[in-house]
Amino acid sequence: MKQKKEKETMSERVSVNEAARILGMSPTSVRFQMKKKTLPIGRAVPPEKNGSSRWAFYIYRRMLNQVIGKEEDEGI
Repeated sequence: MKQKKEKETMSERVSVNEAARILGMSPTSVRFQMKKKTLPIGRAVPPEKNGSSRWAFYIYRRMLNQVIGKEEDEGI
């Protein structure tokens, strides 16, 4: 059971708004820092790489937990 929870946490995605709330910053700041690669909570994919006209942001719960210092099994 614990292994399944770890796998879910590793792949669980978080919205930009949720990450901003957890980090105590604005969604715009989260996007800006991810684009500059100064906030290691996931990937910021530019439009030319994702076939869209907008940036795509992939934020992962596990990486966010590491940045805020939470253990894998702690809830947010």
